[in-house]
Amino acid sequence: VVGDIKSFAEAQSALDYLVAAVGIIPGAGDAAGKVIKAAETALKKGELAEASRLIGKASDDVTSVNYFGQDRKYWSDEPVNFNGNKVYQRNDLFDPGYVDPKSGKTNIELMQVGRAPVGKDGKPVNLHHMLQNQDGPIAEVTQTFHKDNHTVIHINDNSIPSGINRSEFNKWRSDYWKQRANDF
Repeated sequence: VVGDIKSFAEAQSALDYLVAAVGIIPGAGDAAGKVIKAAETALKKGELAEASRLIGKASDDVTSVNYFGQDRKYWSDEPVNFNGNKVYQRNDLFDPGYVDPKSGKTNIELMQVGRAPVGKDGKPVNLHHMLQNQDGPIAEVTQTFHKDNHTVIHINDNSIPSGINRSEFNKWRSDYWKQRANDF
């Protein structure tokens, strides 16, 4: 780690900083390493726009790993498996006893009928597809976090079709919240 911190202190370019950050943040190497190598190759070829795009992507990957990283510092428990997906749950995102003023139901009652609980940001808790595909891991996040960090946590920049079947996911989501209500 000392060498990585020294590399960070001596960095002279965005790529240098990114490479150094990859060494400091646990788990970031796997997420960003291939993209960094591609950026280095693009720089050597003089493809500055492509290198810049790749550096931005690697930076986003490092940020995502820092939030969704292997240390899972934001999740108190190991992920659960639900109908084929690993789900990272956070009990601090919502109060189970909170009464939704729109429906008059508690968060537990909302979940029992398949609806998302109201988060501490006053909006429904979102289920984020971490790898942007149907069978990949999912994380409970506030709607505010999901919206504010959209470009960082979504690896698909809409240049390819979604890997998520929305009608299947809508059923999965409803079933998930019904099951999640049993945790309280």
